[in-house]
Amino acid sequence: MLHIFRLKYYLDNLYDLYRDYDKYSREDEYILDLATRYIQCRPENPEGLMTELKGRSFDSWLIKFCEKIAEQVKSTDARYLAADILGQREQYRSAIKALKVNYDFDKCKEYPEQVARLLDYYLGAFGKYRDIELHKEGIKIFEECFKLIKKHKIRPDLSKHILINGTYLYSSLGLRKRTHAIYKYMIDNNYYLSPAELTNFSFCCWENKDWENFHKFHICRCNKRGYDYFGLIYSGRPMWTGNEDISDKTLLVQFEQGLGDNILMFGYMERLTKLAKKVIFMCEPELAPLLKDNKWGIKIVPFEHLKFNKLRFDYWIESMSIPNALKLDTESMRLGGGYIEANSKLVQKYKKKYFNNDNLKVGVAYRGHANGQLSRQVNTEQLLELDNIEGISIYYLDMGIANACGNKFKNNKPINIVKDTAKSFADTAAIIENCDIILSTDNGLLNLAGAMGKRTLGLFNTDYHFRWYDLNKKDCSYYDSVRPFVNKELDNWDKTISDAIGEIKKYVRRKQR
Repeated sequence: MLHIFRLKYYLDNLYDLYRDYDKYSREDEYILDLATRYIQCRPENPEGLMTELKGRSFDSWLIKFCEKIAEQVKSTDARYLAADILGQREQYRSAIKALKVNYDFDKCKEYPEQVARLLDYYLGAFGKYRDIELHKEGIKIFEECFKLIKKHKIRPDLSKHILINGTYLYSSLGLRKRTHAIYKYMIDNNYYLSPAELTNFSFCCWENKDWENFHKFHICRCNKRGYDYFGLIYSGRPMWTGNEDISDKTLLVQFEQGLGDNILMFGYMERLTKLAKKVIFMCEPELAPLLKDNKWGIKIVPFEHLKFNKLRFDYWIESMSIPNALKLDTESMRLGGGYIEANSKLVQKYKKKYFNNDNLKVGVAYRGHANGQLSRQVNTEQLLELDNIEGISIYYLDMGIANACGNKFKNNKPINIVKDTAKSFADTAAIIENCDIILSTDNGLLNLAGAMGKRTLGLFNTDYHFRWYDLNKKDCSYYDSVRPFVNKELDNWDKTISDAIGEIKKYVRRKQR
């Protein structure tokens, strides 16, 4: 059932829709009458009415009723209310239909909030259905509105919602330069942007290699309270921005984002040790066994054991703010690789048990965390071309993910070592060390392989993460050993995977010479 107050709002207005809509059924009228009597608290038997409403699936009826309005009613007010109800119920296609009929771009001047709401529904539809053509339709509407905003100089307070939606519409398809241009328009025309919006702009500058604006606006993160997972802002110690002298201080680095981001940022620890007297890295428990024996003497503290009142440090910084503090740019961002090493005893342990063969050993990571972004995942069926290559052994590296399509491999049955035996990333690193080559989507395992200097073929969607600011070369932005293969179209992996597997075939031929 709908929330009681929202339901009252809807029902107070639904009767008005009947003035413009004369094709409702007796069932429509009966359910609406039941619901209205219940909300007004005037029925003789409220419990019975509620039971009957539930039995008649009021939510489902409300959606179908509003879909009828979207298809047949001409009243603007009626369609707008129907779209609002449908949008709240995540029926985005129907909500778009309700608002888009007889759409006039002049509404951008007169009713910008309606345009912004329509774009909200396009964004919601992409998140739910991932319908690329529908999303492009939303982009087309936005671009017409953007022309009117510039032509008529529509006030920032009226047009900001539309422009922010435009940045999301563009970035969802990996249109980075267009996203950057919208943000720049808002900055240049004195739009008020919240700390969160300015932070997003700084990340947009990162992926567009606009280092001047990246460093200028990234500091706005310190005013964005939502990201401070562990309350460091309130620890009584100041945040390090890169401007303070820490040569005699202890710096605490707080992990954030995903495992891959922190493996990547760990590559800058050596530079921090040259600036600070001591560095402490707070990390996820899965990474602690792998990083604890690092060559720089950095203290590794799993966040579950962290107690601020007992841990001594002078300054703190979030890991993804390190590039800003160090004032990095295109060249100084590069890490090379080889800054993480696998435990030699674990390497030998896995070698004896799983890698005692002469085949080319291919480690495969087709997705990341179970809750990771869908745009970074491929179906294992798309990797079946590996089954036709003679002289390889396939090892699944995905932590905790079942071998869903392994039974479809006939010749090269994948071995799921990580799922079956690995307890932490220390084990995963030892397994990667035993592989000859890694084939991976954008996830923590790709970053780990790159940090170890392992030859890696990286599979990237067109909307790849902002941190990969340059994937147009033979190696990726940070790691010398990672070669990127990027989709030409969103979610179209066929050619990308085929090209990457073609490289594996070349390695097999070289090994067999």
